[in-house]
Amino acid sequence: MPKRPSLPSFKPEQRVKLGSLVMALLTVIFLSRMAQIMLSPPHQIREEVENLAYAYESTRTPPLARGLIFDRKGYPLTLNALHYRLAAYVDRIKAEGVEREIIVKKLAGILKRDERELKACLEKYKLNADGTQTLNYYCLLAQEVDEAGKKSLESALKEAFGEDGKLPNWLGFEPFPVRFHPEGRLASHVLGTYLPQGEIKLGVEAYYDAFLSGKEKPSPSLSVGEIDLPLASTADGCSLILSIDRDIQRAAEAILREAIFNSGAESGVIVVQDIATGEVLAMAGYPDYNPDSPAESPQEFLANPAISSLYEPGSVFKLVTYAAALDSGLINPNSPFYDEGFINVGGHVIRNFGKVVYGNVDATKALALSINVIAVKINLSLGPQVYYTYVRRFGFDSRTGIDLPGESQPLVRFPGENGWSYADLGTNAFGQGISVTPIQMTAAIAAIANKGLLMRPRVVSGLVCDGKLYQLPLEKYVVRRVISPESASSLTQMMEGVVEYWKDYADVPGYSAAGKSGTAEVPTLSGYEPSQPPIVSFGGFVPAKNPKVAILVRLDKPGGKATGIRFAAPAFSKLAYQTMRILGVPPDEPEELSAR
Repeated sequence: MPKRPSLPSFKPEQRVKLGSLVMALLTVIFLSRMAQIMLSPPHQIREEVENLAYAYESTRTPPLARGLIFDRKGYPLTLNALHYRLAAYVDRIKAEGVEREIIVKKLAGILKRDERELKACLEKYKLNADGTQTLNYYCLLAQEVDEAGKKSLESALKEAFGEDGKLPNWLGFEPFPVRFHPEGRLASHVLGTYLPQGEIKLGVEAYYDAFLSGKEKPSPSLSVGEIDLPLASTADGCSLILSIDRDIQRAAEAILREAIFNSGAESGVIVVQDIATGEVLAMAGYPDYNPDSPAESPQEFLANPAISSLYEPGSVFKLVTYAAALDSGLINPNSPFYDEGFINVGGHVIRNFGKVVYGNVDATKALALSINVIAVKINLSLGPQVYYTYVRRFGFDSRTGIDLPGESQPLVRFPGENGWSYADLGTNAFGQGISVTPIQMTAAIAAIANKGLLMRPRVVSGLVCDGKLYQLPLEKYVVRRVISPESASSLTQMMEGVVEYWKDYADVPGYSAAGKSGTAEVPTLSGYEPSQPPIVSFGGFVPAKNPKVAILVRLDKPGGKATGIRFAAPAFSKLAYQTMRILGVPPDEPEELSAR
């Protein structure tokens, strides 16, 4: 943990009371002085009022210090600081003629600004749009400087204009609060941005703004005791403890960038979710942005793709199809099937990827080989009512309710709704004709690992206010049971078979793993174009025998002969292994690790 800054040891409520007392005293002094001024000769009134106004402005109580944001281990992801504007109070400049020109010249040299521009800004009178002139009171000389910049600039200004080691009364540094991010771009889509000057608010900065700003406090009934987080005491608002693990987040972002580089993909997403709690341990999106200067990035980079970017998931969605079939008693892992290579549904011919014909297979082999025809046959046997009941159970009829702004609603046509046809029952079986978000798909995979219990994902695990930790009880995040524990166990076994079959790509050294790949065609206005790059993905969990985390990797439009197995599965494997190491989970297949 970083060292706590040396600050006065006032409690937040003491600081507010002290500030209120100071303001009250200043108000009394201000009103008393105004009464004296009104008795002065007329020519002195204007100058006295202006001077008093400036003095009053300079003693204004600074805004409340915004709550900080920490990762789950207590590492700060945001910190507060004061930045400054340099202003000239033009009507206070008494110099005229050559002396005023010297001031302009010196300022231009110090500030590296155009001399003519500064001269216009510092004119005694300013020209209005209607051609009239009014007194000029204010000129902004420097938009924003940090503490070091202020010291450097102040030193130069004192040398040029100061008297008795002080700045002249016509120059002033005006403080305003800023947010900065000690980990740079890390988790930028989760954190979002708070810019008091620009009012751009994203991520948890927007979702929890009322708590961070100190406008609201959580219910006392949610307090779970005191917490030792010294930096949080420097803020007036409540601080956030994220579920995000800084080290897992860093690994996820690095592996995502590597996967995008290796595959030639345009963009991508990785989500890591805790199985038991629903907490998001990592949420990486690429391209990302610099949260300290979001205006420098294209607008589309600011949205969090893990919650807002809809996509057709492809064969990863077969997990829902097989879950429905197992839970309804239609199949078991050994159920026999015959694949003819094609099937006609609602007047549409559906074929396997690559137009391959597999012949006799069992359900486990059909899932490992990702046979579209078998998934369609299962759906036709289930029927629309049963199948879409499970689609709803897994949460694909609504948003997850994650504590982030901007979550998209999934696009699913249900029987009886406008546009639904029998062909949808076929294509939905393998994740086409249905659009979801990465966080929804991750939550569904985590539900399988969690013995059939669906959890509402979240990125904030607690609030710290006045030295106390506030948390919702875990049961508040339980959504519903989607399948029985027995069905979840059978599907996990089948998903282990997928990883075993494709172990050269998806195997996690030393750990049992379960997963499923997806390679989805991208819809266009004219329909699906097989020649266009697909969206590839791999989702699963580890260890399969005692699941800790679910991971989804999505890569958008990679080049070459792209499949989820070829490009997304290796990223899943690498991140799963690193996550287990970071969390300190011992290998459950150590013999495999030693064999490598």
